[in-house]
Formats: sequence, C-alpha cells, structure tokens
Amino acid sequence: MSDKTENLIEKMYEEFNNMFQNIEHNFVNINDKLENLERKNDNNMILIEELRKKIKETVDGRFSHNENKSGEYNKVQNLIEEKADNIESLVKENSRDIQTVEEKMDDIRMDINMLSRRVMDNDTQIIRINRNLKQKK
Repeated sequence: MSDKTENLIEKMYEEFNNMFQNIEHNFVNINDKLENLERKNDNNMILIEELRKKIKETVDGRFSHNENKSGEYNKVQNLIEEKADNIESLVKENSRDIQTVEEKMDDIRMDINMLSRRVMDNDTQIIRINRNLKQKK
C-alpha cells in the first residue's frame, strides 16, 4: 500500500473514531437526559399519587360530610313534619273545643235570657201583688 493510501486510511480512521466518539458522547448525553426525565417522571408520579390520595380523601370526606348533612337534614325535616302534623292536629282539636265552648256559651246566654225573663215575670207578679195588697188595706 502506498503512503497516500495509508495516510488516507489513517485519516479516515481518525475521523470515524472522532465521529464514533461524538456519537457515543451523544448517546451518553441522551442516556443522562433520559435518566433525568425518568427521575422527574418518577417524582411526578409520586406527587400525582399523593394528590390522588388527597383528592380521594377530600372527596370521601365531602361525601361523608354531605351524607351526614343529608341524614341530619332528613331527620330535621321529619321532625318538622311530625311537629307540623302535631300542631295541625292540636289546632283541629282546639277548633272543635272552641266550637263546643261557643255552643255552650250560646246555651248559657239562652239560659240567662230565660232566667231574665222569669225574673221580670216574677218582678211583675211581685209588683201586682204589692198593688193588690196596698189596695186591700
């Protein structure tokens, strides 16, 4: 082989060697970047999982709180309805009692009117008797 050819091959070898080193260096950089991304991804996954847990706890707590509130609301609503029914029943009962009292008061008024008439009749008779007695004297 000639010197020129040897020089050319040697030069090509060096260039290829440099290129391979650059490529290898690029692969190392790419691997480092991938490892860095994987670490970040792992950290992000951990953060996402923690957030998921917190969200689930919050949602579960809210549902539980809402269910408790809903249960309490239903209890209060039932109690209000029960009290309203009791009040309605008492009002109806009082209304009947008032009507009965009014009827009895009407009866008493009638009795008073009858007694008043009897007293007047008796007064009239007393006056007549007194006149008759005065005349006979």
